[in-house]
Amino acid sequence: MVQIQSYTKQMEKLAETDMLTGILNRRGFFETVDVAFRQDIRAKKTPGIIFCDVNGLKKVNDHFGHEVGDQMIMDTASILSNVFKNDVLARMGGDEFVIYISECSFSLLEHINFILNERINQFNMQNNTVYQLSLEAGVACYDETNHSSLDVLIKEADQNLYTKKRFRKINF
Repeated sequence: MVQIQSYTKQMEKLAETDMLTGILNRRGFFETVDVAFRQDIRAKKTPGIIFCDVNGLKKVNDHFGHEVGDQMIMDTASILSNVFKNDVLARMGGDEFVIYISECSFSLLEHINFILNERINQFNMQNNTVYQLSLEAGVACYDETNHSSLDVLIKEADQNLYTKKRFRKINF
């Protein structure tokens, strides 16, 4: 009976973990964050979502192969895990990552952005890779008048990400 329980827990963990990076996958993210979001709202916190997209993954895959692209994803996950140690981080699929933070403010987001850019720059300077890591991010902070659910908050962060990506393509 104990072996069955242990095996069941192992299978549940595998079902919630991204095989490539070892962080949560989409399923694990939603199972974890659904509970945290409701608790944070009851505690009068201002949760937030950061939706990230790795820039240039398709080009890396096309020019250097998927093994190099996988390494790019793993390097990104490692940096994000280091920066967001106390938050919920997941790989949503492909080159997309999402972070749930329990308390969202613009000053905190500025601080996080500074640290994240610093870590990415350090990585790019210290590692001899055929790619330069670069992320684009969209953010949404909970507002009870605009966000009726976690899904609405995530969709807003995702839309903000793609607005930034479109703006970047137009201006570069």
